[in-house]
Amino acid sequence: MKKFKGYIIGFLCGAVIFSATSVFAAETILKATQVSFPIFKDGKKASLDNKPVVINGSTYLPLRELAEVLDVDVAWKNDTKEIYLSTTDKSYQVQPKEQENNPTSTQMTTPTPSPSPTSAPTPTNPSLPNPSNNLNARIAETERHNQEVSKIETKYNNTKNYIDEKIAAIKSESPVGYFSDSEFESQRSQLQTEILNLQNQINTLMLDTSFEANSRRNSLQDQLNQKNKELEELQKKRTAQLRIKNLEDMKTTAYNDYLSELNAENNLHNANLNNLQ
Repeated sequence: MKKFKGYIIGFLCGAVIFSATSVFAAETILKATQVSFPIFKDGKKASLDNKPVVINGSTYLPLRELAEVLDVDVAWKNDTKEIYLSTTDKSYQVQPKEQENNPTSTQMTTPTPSPSPTSAPTPTNPSLPNPSNNLNARIAETERHNQEVSKIETKYNNTKNYIDEKIAAIKSESPVGYFSDSEFESQRSQLQTEILNLQNQINTLMLDTSFEANSRRNSLQDQLNQKNKELEELQKKRTAQLRIKNLEDMKTTAYNDYLSELNAENNLHNANLNNLQ
């Protein structure tokens, strides 16, 4: 890409030399031949309003039209006779300068990076913006956008990680049940019924002091204790399940908020870039 841009700048500089010769050496007569040949950019044919010309075996093309074809911004500063060319990553200054000893010759400065926006000369034509300022503004907007996107992503990731840690802690503390509402109610109701029946049987045997009755009560009490334990475990699983579900809902909400904020920032960024075109 750098090699291609170097070719572009060299090609544009050739056009500047031709223009400068007309300005500073009006008395020099050059034989120019108009030629007509197709110009292609990225495989697509480009058209120019002014035909290229050949002078002394070199081909010259109109600077502004060629720059538009190559997506290069052009700015002309009339008082200093300077031309500013701006690509996507660099700006170049082409300055025709009259030599002291040979007024018919032309001199062109080597393309150098344009000065910063604070020191760059402003074109005398107010309708023609400085392309360097425009490029720097787009770069600044892109940097702002990247920072905002990073903040949005960091905020979401922190929330997601916090929720995931809470879910992991719940799972490590107690087993988690995976019931539907109806399944949980059915199991709980069955255990409660069994517990009630066992308790009634124990109460019935309380008045019987025989060895057999005492042995039966002990057996029923063991069964009752087991059913109470099962009911307690069922309640714990259900509680853990509901807590995790609540956290998962929070994570879904955080993700939707993340997408909404990201979409809003992308729309703002695109609008700002369009305003800088």
